[in-house]
Amino acid sequence: MLKTISLSEARDRFVDVLEQVKRDRAPLAIADNGVPTVVLMPVDHYESLLATLRDYGDYLDVLDAQQEAAEPLETVLADLGLDDVSGDRSA
Repeated sequence: MLKTISLSEARDRFVDVLEQVKRDRAPLAIADNGVPTVVLMPVDHYESLLATLRDYGDYLDVLDAQQEAAEPLETVLADLGLDDVSGDRSA
């Protein structure tokens, strides 16, 4: 669970809060009127999170492109002139 502190505590203990985040290497939420509004985290965690999101977005783009490029078998067979092929060879 994400640890949360109040805005007034963060303001009163700002340097200590920064040191805690750096030391513990864990994100910390800051709440305004009891509602978490921002997260303080080490920069390398933030950069790693952004890279992961970019990679995931790239992965989804590839999946979308593959689905758009995939044609139904009937269409491929028709394009090859094989759409009227039946298994019956007696003719």
